[in-house]
Amino acid sequence: MPIKPKAKKQLYSLPTRKGGQWSSKGDTFYHSSRWRKLRQQVLTANPLCINCLNQKKTTLATVCDHIKPVRLGGETWNTENLQGLCEACHNTKTNKESRQ
Repeated sequence: MPIKPKAKKQLYSLPTRKGGQWSSKGDTFYHSSRWRKLRQQVLTANPLCINCLNQKKTTLATVCDHIKPVRLGGETWNTENLQGLCEACHNTKTNKESRQ
């Protein structure tokens, strides 16, 4: 009876963005269960986008963002370094940071 060979490479990996470039390797902690639980905790505690609230708009926060980016020395797991943002505000903030 023929035997199916084992897969030699990973069939699918989630893409991440690192240093302005999309990569399939990137920061693996964003895919960990610990990060998903912490992200959910932050978004549950702060369900509205902080930037939109400052502009007197009400928008649901969908992204858990590091206030000080990890690549610039921000703490990865500290909830004081995390905030809830809507996708538009997160993209704007990320673009500004990548230009600096």
